[in-house]
Amino acid sequence: EYAVSGHDALKAICEAFKAKQQFLAAIMDLTIPGGMGGRETIKQLREIDKDMFVFVLSGYSEDPVMAHPTEYGFTDKIQKPFRKGELADLFARHLGST
Repeated sequence: EYAVSGHDALKAICEAFKAKQQFLAAIMDLTIPGGMGGRETIKQLREIDKDMFVFVLSGYSEDPVMAHPTEYGFTDKIQKPFRKGELADLFARHLGST
């Protein structure tokens, strides 16, 4: 499922959680111009589902969230631009045994 903003993502995640059909994982862009990005969304998401795998995505390597994603509630990070193999490695590390 695709969400344009953090608000859309939270709505979809909340509805799925209530229906006992939780998402396994999500990738959230750190910033969304004119919208709610991952930095704001993760705080509310963790109130809904503390165990979901949530990866932060950004091209801003100097941002503290990208340096220490777990301290901000994310499972891990992936830096833009990325290659398909890097995304596969990220999923294998975290989702490989699920």
